[in-house]
Amino acid sequence: MGHKKHELRTIFLCIISALVSLLFAVIVTALWPFIWDIVKKSGDVFVVLNALIAWLAALQLLLGILIGIVAIPFVMFIVAPVLGFEIVFEKKIRLTNAVIVNEQPKNSVFSIFLYSYILFGPVVIITRILSTIGEQEMLQYYFIVGDYMKKSMPIILIFLVSSYILRDFSRVRSVRKNLIIYYPSRLQQFILVIIVGMGSIAALAPMYGELVAIVGNKSLALKFFIYSILLGIVPSITMVIGYLIGIMVIGKPFFMKAIDIMEKIVKKYGKVETISLTKIKAESPRIVSV
Repeated sequence: MGHKKHELRTIFLCIISALVSLLFAVIVTALWPFIWDIVKKSGDVFVVLNALIAWLAALQLLLGILIGIVAIPFVMFIVAPVLGFEIVFEKKIRLTNAVIVNEQPKNSVFSIFLYSYILFGPVVIITRILSTIGEQEMLQYYFIVGDYMKKSMPIILIFLVSSYILRDFSRVRSVRKNLIIYYPSRLQQFILVIIVGMGSIAALAPMYGELVAIVGNKSLALKFFIYSILLGIVPSITMVIGYLIGIMVIGKPFFMKAIDIMEKIVKKYGKVETISLTKIKAESPRIVSV
């Protein structure tokens, strides 16, 4: 009975938080014309860019919270089972040696940057491909693709980023032959290699040359290049932070249930073993007389 009451309180909190996030997102969106009127009077393009980045960061944070709450049922009933069965399949074909560890992992705050790059990386990859086969300059493709990808961010968050969050916070790991404990899904590792490798910011280097040709000043072009990257990466980071607040803080009981669903699938159908990690306390050195 107490457990059901706790779940109902969490559902109520999720609904209220989602509505509040949506309300503030609408308010922040409506504020932009007023912000624009103020910053354009400065006559400094970098003041305008700073204001735009700050506004986008605030908006994406609120939208991230909203998406994180909305994502909860999708993560519980779609993402967690699919990831669980994917690990089971890899174990069956001996691509991974999945095990359950008896310790609850603690994730690093720096994982936020990894999750945000999963959002931002596809922009770089698609921009690079289009600039290679297309006729327009990379700078044009970068902003076109970035604008298009903003609409796809909720889907990427729910169905791709969530799988990496589940991976990091679950107790499912893979023990390799050299006894190194690693993440179990080879498919996830492959996707990550593509996103981080092909989606490296270095792939956007030709944009710098294009900016030099436009502004005629290398130092100024470098500034514009950095701001171009910040316009994409900063909102991605704040959206991920908001998403984590929504799914892991506000909806924590349901997120933990999603992890439990995934672990039970791996344990039941993958027939994995549970391994224990033993902490060895370092003893003070002893003097042995001979």
